[in-house]
Amino acid sequence: MRILVIGDPHGNRKIFDIPLDNIDCVLIPGDLGSSNLARKYYFEYDIKQSKPWGETLPKEKVEEAFLEIVSTIEKILKHFDKAKIPTYWIHGNVEDTIDDRIEKYKLNVTKLSDMKFDNVKLINYKKSKFEDITFIGIPYFKDADWIMRFTPENEVSLLRAQKKQELARQHLKELGKADIVMMHDLPYGIMDKVRNPSATQSWQGKHAGSKILLDYIKKTEPKIVLCGHMHENAGMEMLGKTKIINVGSEGKYLIIDIVGKEITITKH
Repeated sequence: MRILVIGDPHGNRKIFDIPLDNIDCVLIPGDLGSSNLARKYYFEYDIKQSKPWGETLPKEKVEEAFLEIVSTIEKILKHFDKAKIPTYWIHGNVEDTIDDRIEKYKLNVTKLSDMKFDNVKLINYKKSKFEDITFIGIPYFKDADWIMRFTPENEVSLLRAQKKQELARQHLKELGKADIVMMHDLPYGIMDKVRNPSATQSWQGKHAGSKILLDYIKKTEPKIVLCGHMHENAGMEMLGKTKIINVGSEGKYLIIDIVGKEITITKH
């Protein structure tokens, strides 16, 4: 079996140039959409001013930012659907709560849940199987520990994170084990130090991964864990028997060849 794994696309058109010959299935661990505007507004308003940008900016600007995200996601999913290659993906932080906010702000933007494809499957908190390989998808969630480390003053975000992490724990308990796990975020302490120069200065050098995901990996020991999110930390590390891979972003990809019990990974 030959699996194509694509790091956070963020709408980059390099994705469309990746050769698909002899590819049996595609895995994308989140952040498909281009979020240049949303990211800019998030750091300017949510982080610097503690004001939700979606509720602060004029509606036309909010709609423009969401349209950028959704339209680029749709183009990528249509590309793989048209290629008729089974494609599995999860929500990253770019896709997180998109539909809820489109509805809340009454935006004239297509919701992700309204997109229908024949060969593309969203596996948020789901287990799927292709041939003899089982996959689990764990979408992005911001846990309470992250809030306490990075934005402890934001009580609203803390309460929201507490609810999300309990939901994540329950899902992970029910899902159990799999051969390959896609999780957008990184586990705590594994390739998760903030080094991106565009991030807030007070965040630099801090561990940004999830302790909940770390615990899950230690308990279930999947063969491979595929992550993204922190573009500056692309690479591979072992955690016990598990190979953890931060695939990278914007055109970076790798090929996983599985023949019997032999697994070969080729980075591109």
